[in-house]
Amino acid sequence: MAPEMADANRQPRISTPDASLRLNVDPHPVVAEVVEEVWFWCLSRTSNTSSKTVHGGEMPPLLPHTIPEHFASIVSQFGDHNAVIARSPTAGPETLSSHAVPEAIETTLTYEALDLTSNVLAHSLRSLGVKKGDRVAVSLGNCPEFAALTYAIFKLGAILVPLNPGFNAKQVTAALTHLGVETLIIGAVTDLAYKPCRGRSNLPLLQALVPDLSSTKLESPTVPTLKTIV
Repeated sequence: MAPEMADANRQPRISTPDASLRLNVDPHPVVAEVVEEVWFWCLSRTSNTSSKTVHGGEMPPLLPHTIPEHFASIVSQFGDHNAVIARSPTAGPETLSSHAVPEAIETTLTYEALDLTSNVLAHSLRSLGVKKGDRVAVSLGNCPEFAALTYAIFKLGAILVPLNPGFNAKQVTAALTHLGVETLIIGAVTDLAYKPCRGRSNLPLLQALVPDLSSTKLESPTVPTLKTIV
């Protein structure tokens, strides 16, 4: 089977039963032929099984309780065991212009401590208006606070939206808008890889989201659903 040649640039493409499907492949004809055969095999498998419905067993359920309920059972059994061991740089706005790199801080949380901390955070988020079904975006990176916030959000029945802390303003705006996020929790500074405490201040990013941060009412022209920033 010879691949179809696209145009003067001779970029090969695979023809499929659906003219809207095109697959770019390696220009070598042998590789193109192999890819074409695999592609058609996949399509044939899809067409043969598309009309069939397979049901697996419904009992017992994979997890018979919610994540907070499951976490509570773990806490009751292993409360004094370590749940989180994190070694984080002491990144703050004051370190961005400093030449001395402060020593990293190691934080250890047992399951009981993680449970208690997440309870405190859950109450705080509830006081800010976070409720069941709300989307809460978190941009903190790997740190103990992120672990505690994860369970705090689950305990409220809200939806956790983890963001890549390396996102720029445009990427954060796109993610928040697409998901309809109501609450954003973000660190003051984002550490850069291999550069502890030499990171990026997130103030310009926040100013791009909310031009008037000093206002008593948060208004974001680019993310209309955004109500709270922590």
